[in-house]
Amino acid sequence: MTAHPNILVILTDQQRSDSLGSVGWTGIKTPHLDRLAASGVHFTGAVCESPECVPARATILTGLPPHLSGVHSNSTTLRSGEWTFPRALRDAGYRTWAIGKQHFRPHRADHGFDRLVLGEPKATQDDDYLDFLDEHGFGWVDEPWGVRSDSYYIPQPSQLPDSHHITTWTGDRTIALLGESAPANAPFLGMVGFLKPHPPFDPTVPFARLYDPEIVPPPIDAGGQLDPFPVEVAQRFMKWREETSPALAQTLRAHYLGSVTQVDVQIGRILEAVDSLGLAERTVIVFLSDHGELLGDHGLWGKRSYLRGSCEIPLIICDPTRASSDPIADQIASQCDLAPTILAAAGCPIPPHLPGRDLLSAVESPPPSGLTGTYAAGPLGVVSRLTTRWRWSYSVAAGRERLFDLAADPNETNNLAIAEPDHPELVTSRCAVIAELSVSGDRLGMLDGKVLARSSDEAVRALFGRNRQRGRR
Repeated sequence: MTAHPNILVILTDQQRSDSLGSVGWTGIKTPHLDRLAASGVHFTGAVCESPECVPARATILTGLPPHLSGVHSNSTTLRSGEWTFPRALRDAGYRTWAIGKQHFRPHRADHGFDRLVLGEPKATQDDDYLDFLDEHGFGWVDEPWGVRSDSYYIPQPSQLPDSHHITTWTGDRTIALLGESAPANAPFLGMVGFLKPHPPFDPTVPFARLYDPEIVPPPIDAGGQLDPFPVEVAQRFMKWREETSPALAQTLRAHYLGSVTQVDVQIGRILEAVDSLGLAERTVIVFLSDHGELLGDHGLWGKRSYLRGSCEIPLIICDPTRASSDPIADQIASQCDLAPTILAAAGCPIPPHLPGRDLLSAVESPPPSGLTGTYAAGPLGVVSRLTTRWRWSYSVAAGRERLFDLAADPNETNNLAIAEPDHPELVTSRCAVIAELSVSGDRLGMLDGKVLARSSDEAVRALFGRNRQRGRR
């Protein structure tokens, strides 16, 4: 056992917390993630502070939520040179590398990694995955990440064979870098970014046919009886999903699960490589996703929502250097906790500016009573209070709020803000969020003095046009 263990972080994109066989829908095939969960700690109460790619990934790297970091949506960026846990580990002598989708802007920004092997969606140049396809005769595929634009949420078998799909490429490159890292004297930090199951849902055969659409569990409240927030309506429009037939919804969900299982196969190969290279006893493995996917629940698709399909994420930590007596932890956990947990595992000091805690030292660091989550800023903003029992959220556009009792209403179909407008938890949540945003100087512009701001939904509609993304050319 080394004093400074290796750290391997496996990050998927847009994976729901209930898409694991061990805790999710009956019939989901994720045997390798299930094995990892059984050997570590599975945090079933994990959430993301911001349910969108760039802010969620910035939170993971910096340990700061959006209202402290300022990275609040995909339109904002984490500046090169900011404190990140990879930079802290590199300064402590770790060799650091990242593979696959990282969603940095610019493409190869320095956030603490010595080496970047990138496969980014919508990339046009300086991309390792596109170079790989060109070298192997698949440069003609214009959208190798799946056909986007008006087909963004159309189930589609991949145009590529499994050997050249971005999921397999990510697994291959990870195994290669593990092989290079194993003989070295210095410990390594590896960040593995799988693009999938982010849409388009384009698994290869046989994964595209692995799940029968007729027996996949249907969406919760598929008719959308819950009144959606303006941003949820707008992103549904953007994704060409104002109307989705039950048959198409089931096929989309089946292809989504096929993508999940396809990723699980590659994670299994990575775990096998860790074992065969003799790294298992000195490597901390963290598995998580940046955010979830609504997948038709409440008639909605995508993320940018604090409904549980969007904001609840899988989180597994396997640390062979620190034993845990509880393989399943239902306490609240978040992406802000990743940096402190990883630094503690590496034997590095935890900076005092980080609000999170070391998740594997629960006795010394008891869970907070709740967390504040934010998406976007100003009129587009949505803010949430996240606890293990209550889920409150507020949309600045139109000034509407929701409150769910997750113990009594796990499917979030009864909005207590409407059913019980005098419910005491409404006041508790509002006050907690206003206090949190005030302390940070309201840098996201969600307050109007000492109350939550309110605006029309015009700005939201203007920012979400039809999805007409182009391919690599």
